[in-house]
Amino acid sequence: MKKLTGAVFLALILMTAAYYVSKIKSRKEKPSLEEVKEEAESSQPQKKRESIPAIDFDFQDLNGRKYHLLDFKGKVIILNFRRRECPACEYELAFLKNLYNRISGDENIMLIPLFLGEGSFVIADYIKGKNIKFSCYVDDYGLSAYKYRVYAVPTTFIIDKHFQIVNRVVGVAEWDSEEVISWLEKLSNE
Repeated sequence: MKKLTGAVFLALILMTAAYYVSKIKSRKEKPSLEEVKEEAESSQPQKKRESIPAIDFDFQDLNGRKYHLLDFKGKVIILNFRRRECPACEYELAFLKNLYNRISGDENIMLIPLFLGEGSFVIADYIKGKNIKFSCYVDDYGLSAYKYRVYAVPTTFIIDKHFQIVNRVVGVAEWDSEEVISWLEKLSNE
């Protein structure tokens, strides 16, 4: 009888462990590309009327040169928080490349794709493999995300020339749409 009770008890423990392992695995799965695309189609930058002051922080380029966000005051800043291993960030990359091609001649608009928690060598290899032509930046410890209360990536802030946050987009956005480009150009000309 003791052997039977012990076997039943062991079986219950194994079933419980299997249940919790399956729960943990399902929680860690990345969203599929289709889920990311659906989210992107429903997410577009919304132009807000009110603005709040942007918060300064430091970060660096891939060569180790340090910057402060305030260094770009006087320009429209597109501050894009992201990670290398993020399906939504990966999907959004095509929109950012097209956006960069459209705004690269406008010296009053600055695109700052900021990779969180990853070193410059890792990101340098990543952008080389993705054929990215614009500058990318890193925040090795992710402190900027803490200051801006970024809880998901990609998250993008639009900061006007007066260093005021005028928009926040959580998730993928079609940054190369005509509506967004004309809105950014309007901000640039204010």
